[in-house]
Amino acid sequence: MPLVIAGGVAAWPEIAGIAAFAGKALLGGLGIAGLLSLRGDTPEGDGDPAGDDADARHGRALQDRGVEVFLRPFHESRGDAFTQRGNDIVVRECDKILRADFPELEGRVEHIGGATEEGEGVEKKKEIDIPNQHNRDNPRLGSTRPDISFWLDRKKTRRFHINTASMLVDGTTPTKRERHQLEKLSRLGQRVARAMPKLRPGMDEDEYAKLARDVCRDILKDAKDTFDDDNADDE
Repeated sequence: MPLVIAGGVAAWPEIAGIAAFAGKALLGGLGIAGLLSLRGDTPEGDGDPAGDDADARHGRALQDRGVEVFLRPFHESRGDAFTQRGNDIVVRECDKILRADFPELEGRVEHIGGATEEGEGVEKKKEIDIPNQHNRDNPRLGSTRPDISFWLDRKKTRRFHINTASMLVDGTTPTKRERHQLEKLSRLGQRVARAMPKLRPGMDEDEYAKLARDVCRDILKDAKDTFDDDNADDE
């Protein structure tokens, strides 16, 4: 099912339709002042020409802001409780593998986005937004947020990511949508990324932790090999 654009944000058609209705409702119910208060700013424009045309453009801009407010939870969702617990397991296991197998990278690799601080399930870390550098007018359109992100030597050009993904029935192949997310990361200049299954009900957590260690070992090796001789400057 293709994505459609609502308020400058990509969404599934059913959600986008609801969002457009909600945007109109927000505009009608809150009014201009109320809707602006949700955003803390006003729509940008080329000026303030008088007349109905300017009012219409202003109204459409406000409606789009309402759509964005409605869609925000869908884009900021971290998944259900099992997914979140699984992401924390991944963060903890990556730290173990880093210390045990890659001592030369200690102090150089840092968990910077997604899951929680040190995987302890307490302090959430905001997912890293990877903008679409191919769309200079609206880099948010076509952007993506990996589930778990790290960087090497505190450089944006040396970030690497793990997505915990929905899988096909074989349990190892990401779904089409999840494969698209990995491909998008590559298109947006993220050279090192992996996908692994989400933690689901009934999974043995010790087995899941073992799988996470294997993925972490693989991605840390890839990051080391890819970035260690890379002298690219920060973006």
